[in-house]
Amino acid sequence: MDILEQGSLPPLMIYNKNTIHIFYRALQLFIFGCILSTVLISCQYEHNISLFDSRLLLRRAIWIISFCGFSAVFIGLFYPNIAKQSDILSALEYDKKKPQIFRFEFLS
Repeated sequence: MDILEQGSLPPLMIYNKNTIHIFYRALQLFIFGCILSTVLISCQYEHNISLFDSRLLLRRAIWIISFCGFSAVFIGLFYPNIAKQSDILSALEYDKKKPQIFRFEFLS
């Protein structure tokens, strides 16, 4: 309580090796998403394909590039966690059904 009463808190170590790695991964994924959307937009302009109404866009489709970059970051950072959870759930379901599987193999 002495630290809180004095009004000064110890410095927090915000930047460690893991957070820097996540930051670089997010930056790489954002750049990948932006490059991919830029290539797709240039292909649309080349073939005169318009997926969006020109009245809806104020300028060139710059907001689409940033949106694709952020979606690449979101998918790239959260997909491993979602896949890991689904693998755990499927392993639990297999463990529950395992005695039934062996029983059917024994009977046949």
